[in-house]
Amino acid sequence: MTSPLLIPLAHATDSALAASAMVPSAWVQPQDELFIVTQAGTFGDNQLFAGDVVLCRGQARSLDHTVLAPVGRGQARLGTVHDTYLAGPHGEPCSPNRWRVAGRLHAVFPGVSSASLGGMRAASALNAAPARQLSLFPQAA
Repeated sequence: MTSPLLIPLAHATDSALAASAMVPSAWVQPQDELFIVTQAGTFGDNQLFAGDVVLCRGQARSLDHTVLAPVGRGQARLGTVHDTYLAGPHGEPCSPNRWRVAGRLHAVFPGVSSASLGGMRAASALNAAPARQLSLFPQAA
């Protein structure tokens, strides 16, 4: 199981931007951070595809999913905030000296390549765009 590779929207190449999702400006607040998925992968029970745009908003609390942005050089990655530590996509511990929490994972907008994959779509809370809301709570068995 591979994890998706992410880059900040501000650092995206023209080709990455061309394949990325169109995020409605009504969804984006000034403090939000946006990341483009450059290589498909899974995170928890969610499949992300190249071109999907991940929106982080606000402050992540314990058990919230987030994007861990590198302090210095490195590749952004998905992770989880815990009370006393940060965890990477496979549950490995991540040092807060090395990783910065970009905010609570708020929505994933499907990119051009994943727009035709109907099974992965879910309506967002605001119904302003065809966004996928990642599950923040495990479902009871």
